[in-house]
Amino acid sequence: MRTALAKILVLATVVGGGTFLAATAEAAPTHCSSRVTDYGTGGAAICARRTGFYRVTITCTAASGRVYFRQGPWLRPGNGESKAKCNRPDRVTYHAVQKRN
Repeated sequence: MRTALAKILVLATVVGGGTFLAATAEAAPTHCSSRVTDYGTGGAAICARRTGFYRVTITCTAASGRVYFRQGPWLRPGNGESKAKCNRPDRVTYHAVQKRN
């Protein structure tokens, strides 16, 4: 998937003289961070600049070893934290910011 997207961006850059690539870079949120919340059972993400949308995505792990995923709501930069929670008492084992234009 990444290889296909990279080929499309390279083709668009060659054909469009770099305009498409520059527009895509400008639309993605920046100054982002994610963190664990709620004593290890939740996650939050925030972005402060540019346009587009962002949300938190977390990986939760149960005591049994079962792994599942949760995502927070899509927000625009500057509109607060996107939050998600695991089922109690499961724990967050990974957190990240997901971005889209």
